[in-house]
Amino acid sequence: MQKQKMKLRLLICGLICIIICLFSATTSVFALESINPDAKAGITIKYSVEDTEFALYRVAGVSSENVFTPTEDFKDYPLEWNGLDAEGYRALAETLGIYIKRDNIKRTATAVVNESGLATADNLETGLYYVIGIQPEYAVSEVKPLPFLVCLPSGPEDDRWVYHPTVVAKRMVDDSHLIDSTERRVIKAWEDASNKENRPDSVEIELLRDGKVVDTVELNKKNNWSHTWENLSKDYEWSVMEKNVPEDYTVSVVREKTTFFVTNKYVSDGRPLPDDQHLLPYTGQLWWPVPVLAMAGMICMIIGLLRRKIGEEDV
Repeated sequence: MQKQKMKLRLLICGLICIIICLFSATTSVFALESINPDAKAGITIKYSVEDTEFALYRVAGVSSENVFTPTEDFKDYPLEWNGLDAEGYRALAETLGIYIKRDNIKRTATAVVNESGLATADNLETGLYYVIGIQPEYAVSEVKPLPFLVCLPSGPEDDRWVYHPTVVAKRMVDDSHLIDSTERRVIKAWEDASNKENRPDSVEIELLRDGKVVDTVELNKKNNWSHTWENLSKDYEWSVMEKNVPEDYTVSVVREKTTFFVTNKYVSDGRPLPDDQHLLPYTGQLWWPVPVLAMAGMICMIIGLLRRKIGEEDV
């Protein structure tokens, strides 16, 4: 009996040591310093075409918890800023590009590619930046830098935020000259399953030629929330934007060849509704207690079973 109790005590002590080791390991792995929103930041962009000019627009500030808040120039746009996946941020970038060109928003900074293939901008505020590259006239016009979003600081790397990251600007093939069609189509999509009955009866969509509004059409159930413009010139860049986004909705615009998909997503109390009502912890939330508490629960169950077995053997 005494030997069994001694074994149980030793086992408990051993398990406690395991918990302490796990606690130390997980806190070191998951520990992450907070972002300093007041720090100065910068960026170096790698791109192969010398003299390419990268325009940077600070579209949102970032908090110590890595939460984006739109800046003064972008606060009135009905956009979704946080908790997006890769496709969501791609759509956000495309939508921001249309707003910037349509409303002639002033850039925050400029970085020009040097002979080493690097473009650098320093002394920037932290936040989310929309970056678009403009190549020199002598460059191949069919291949252009792909606009992108970048957070300053970026990362984290080795549990630390990088306040001056180096990024590689991806290249895209501009297929506009390959499109024989002189048509452009817009399709309206809704993400509002919980608010379908309150959906507006119609919306207005603007057609933009090189960023300037040249036409406005109404979409509704009668035209299946779609419209096609015909006989458009191939000499211009065409895009679309929703004129007045319905209250409690956000908007995103994505182009697929000659078709634009304009999506309105319903928001509740100013925040987008979670997919399937499932909330994931946001970036910056403490994760280290999760494995520790899970292991502690398993250990308590094992101790309880051992104590029960020893008690049964004593009977």
